[in-house]
Amino acid sequence: MSKLAENIRNYRKEMGFTQEELAERLGITLGTISKWERGSSEPDIDYIMDLAEIFRISVDVLIGFSMKGNTPEMEVDRIDKIIEARNFNEAVEEYEKALLKFPNVFKIVYRAAWAFYYKGVTYYKDDNKDFLRAIELLKHSLELIGQNNDPEINEVHIKNLIGSCYSHMKDYKKAIEEYKNNNVNGINNDVIGTLLIDDLNENEEGRKYLIKAFFKILTETVTVSSGFINYYRNTMNADKCLDAVKWIRNYVYSLKIDPKATSFADKLISVFYLVESFVYDNKGDLKIAKEFIDKAIDVAVNFDRNPCYNTENIVFANHLADEANVFDDLGETALKGLVRQVEDRENFDVSKEYLDYFYKEIKKNEGKKS
Repeated sequence: MSKLAENIRNYRKEMGFTQEELAERLGITLGTISKWERGSSEPDIDYIMDLAEIFRISVDVLIGFSMKGNTPEMEVDRIDKIIEARNFNEAVEEYEKALLKFPNVFKIVYRAAWAFYYKGVTYYKDDNKDFLRAIELLKHSLELIGQNNDPEINEVHIKNLIGSCYSHMKDYKKAIEEYKNNNVNGINNDVIGTLLIDDLNENEEGRKYLIKAFFKILTETVTVSSGFINYYRNTMNADKCLDAVKWIRNYVYSLKIDPKATSFADKLISVFYLVESFVYDNKGDLKIAKEFIDKAIDVAVNFDRNPCYNTENIVFANHLADEANVFDDLGETALKGLVRQVEDRENFDVSKEYLDYFYKEIKKNEGKKS
């Protein structure tokens, strides 16, 4: 079977066409398509061009021809080196040439869009030609997305880049529309909120988006920090592990408006004190480990006396106290949450002396309300 026959069959299936549907698009018989795919006959040049357009690929790609040193991949590598040298004018000129040869190759179209975007944000011209060309290419890349094999590039990513182009063009309404349409799991809340407030003066709507973004960033920061804590623990770097725990504990503590008043942040703070106690026990310093057990329990008991799951004592969000409640997976009470942390710990082995002291202090403090 020839490369052309194989490509016709593969790209037809990739586009979701049956042989009959493709034949109908081309105005030919089903038998002709079947012969092309078996390799018993070949389409003439006009049909090859029609097939390339339907499959959204170049003629070169369809017939399986590549000139040495001139494949789409090699073109991208060559031109991206020009971009790395920040020669954006030369880069867009070279990509325009590449687009003449590979007008329907995703990698070329997508990277060309980036080249125009880079040029636009670097040189900023009032005519916005670079951003308009970037948008045109990005929209075309969406039509070719089926060719993409990079897991970090998807439709949401491309559409958000279109939104960024509109934002740089100062067409903020279109930018916000793009970002809102692609706000999967709230990934654009921060940008939407900022644009609404800074550029459209829609303060109340913008504030709502920023609050959502704030809590998303808080959650992500805690998650990432926990990952680094476990990384340093697994790589036996106790000092770095302690630095990471202290940093995230201080960060969460800084969210409290009144340090003396309770907040849902205290449940997290008590857990981080407990993690510090794990590390000190691992270092063989049981005395300091006990001190951090005491700190963890004190914070937990204080929270359980007056539990607070609203945002009254949280920066940026205190005015939402009546409409926002925080849910966590740290246990029914803060004290029970500490017990769960000890029982479920996976990355920290602690000594028997540590466990004896911990459970003794937990039992002593259970039921404290004043």
